[in-house]
Amino acid sequence: MFSPIFKYRHMILIILTATGLQACSTLTTSTLSPDIMTDADQYYQNGQLAQAEHLYREVVSMAPRVSVAWFQLGNIYVRTNQLDAAVNAFQQATQVAPNEARYWVNLSLTRHKQAQQAAFLGLRYLPDDKRLQLLAHSDTGAQLVEQLP
Repeated sequence: MFSPIFKYRHMILIILTATGLQACSTLTTSTLSPDIMTDADQYYQNGQLAQAEHLYREVVSMAPRVSVAWFQLGNIYVRTNQLDAAVNAFQQATQVAPNEARYWVNLSLTRHKQAQQAAFLGLRYLPDDKRLQLLAHSDTGAQLVEQLP
């Protein structure tokens, strides 16, 4: 006769496989080498943004639920004026950790910066006298945007 384990081996194999797959899909910083985040943070603090970006991208490819890596990528992209990439990174961070206020703040500030850039690009299509008048009377980019036709 067969033992009960042999009889249910297919069910056990399926359960073990499913458990293993689930564990792979929920990687966190505890499954990463702690050195990679430490190194990335150190590069970031030292202003070595290309090296930091490379490591943070490695982190999010291995563990996409590490929100701080997405957040730091967003910060790097803002500092290198890659605003579309920054918005995407901050959105990823807010999806992973929606209760982190600083992620939302940086997302909104980046979108504001995009709006300012668009407004200033639009200024070149105004006549010179109108452009100078707007610039002379605006204290912030938000006021400038409100005054554009």
